Amino acid sequence: MGSFRRNRIRVVDIPEALAQVLRSYVADKTGYLFATAKGNPLQTRNVLRDLHGTGKKVGLHAFRRFRLTWLRKNGVPKGLERLWMGHAAEEIGDIYSKLKDDEVYRGDWAERIGLGFSIGTFGPLNVVSISKAKVA
Repeated sequence: MGSFRRNRIRVVDIPEALAQVLRSYVADKTGYLFATAKGNPLQTRNVLRDLHGTGKKVGLHAFRRFRLTWLRKNGVPKGLERLWMGHAAEEIGDIYSKLKDDEVYRGDWAERIGLGFSIGTFGPLNVVSISKAKVA
C-alpha cells in the first residue's frame, strides 16, 4: 500500500480549545470540512489568492514553518516533533518509539503548548487572529 493510502486517515493531536471550535463548526456539516460555497473542495490557487489578499506573499508552507517553529520554541521532544510534522525517522530510536500509540502523552503536550495563536469568535469568515511575532 502506498504512503498516500496509508496516511490518508490519521489522529491529529490538538488542544481542547480548538477541538471545541471544530466540534461546533462540523456539527451540521456533511461533505468536505473546508469547502467552497457550493461544497466543492478548496483549490490551492483560491486559498493562495485569499492568503495573498492579506498583504503577505506567503505560500501554504508558511503554516508548516509556523507550526515547526512553535513546536521548537516550546521544547517539544524531537520524536514528537517528527511525528506531528510527518517527518521521517532520523535514528533507530524513532523506529522503536511508541509515541504514536500514546494518546495521553501526545494530548498532554498538545494542551501544554497550545496553538501559537488565539481563536477568535468564528463568524461567516472563520477568522483567527495571529500575533505579529515573526516566526517564519
